[in-house]
Amino acid sequence: ETKIAAQKAAQLAATQATNDRDDALDVLGALLTQLASYVENIAGGDAMKIQSAGMSLRNPKAPIGPLTQVVNLSVSASDNEGELDAGWDPVRGAKSYQVQVSADPITVTSWRDVMPSAVSTTTIDGLTSGARQWVRVRAIAKNGPSPWSDPAVKTVP
Repeated sequence: ETKIAAQKAAQLAATQATNDRDDALDVLGALLTQLASYVENIAGGDAMKIQSAGMSLRNPKAPIGPLTQVVNLSVSASDNEGELDAGWDPVRGAKSYQVQVSADPITVTSWRDVMPSAVSTTTIDGLTSGARQWVRVRAIAKNGPSPWSDPAVKTVP
């Protein structure tokens, strides 16, 4: 019983010490935020003043430039009939992605838009089961679209 009581007391002391540490970290975080705000106000963006306060500078915002081509497009059969799943590597700076499909064989005019995607995956529905479908994707941003991805093909389940 003595050993059990000692273990419970030690466990309670450890819990209290952890809570005390967490409270101290919260206070430290608030003080550092206050200090950073003060330095920001006093320095007014002057790099020398910020560094003399022992703080590092933020990296300057770099323009994104033209969007790169969507790469690693893969198309797979969905779990549902008449649907394909597509995924690709995200493009830095893309706000959305334009997705197009084309029946086999591809012609210049056979591509049609499907629902755009805000992320680098999508499910394309409303397709004819058993038909071969080609898929291509391009990234869209304020400064214009990227080049089209290389097309990928899959037979619709």
